[in-house]
Amino acid sequence: AVRILYLQSLQALQEKGYIRIGLNKTNTIYLQELRSTPYVQPFTLLTNYFDHTWYGHFSLQQRDFEFIQQRFRQFTDTLV
Repeated sequence: AVRILYLQSLQALQEKGYIRIGLNKTNTIYLQELRSTPYVQPFTLLTNYFDHTWYGHFSLQQRDFEFIQQRFRQFTDTLV
């Protein structure tokens, strides 16, 4: 579920013109594309959430997921 939230965030960033999604791009590249925007810090946090759960095979408790889900929603709501 965190992966879906992350992908939705990437898509929202692309729709707003901040990044361009690419098959060979890494999360680090997306962060570099955001470095001159106010979204780099909050998206870095979201990227860390994603990396820890997806690549770290970290299992989340329901309350942890709800916390992360709220952070993703807040981020998407702030995009202009």
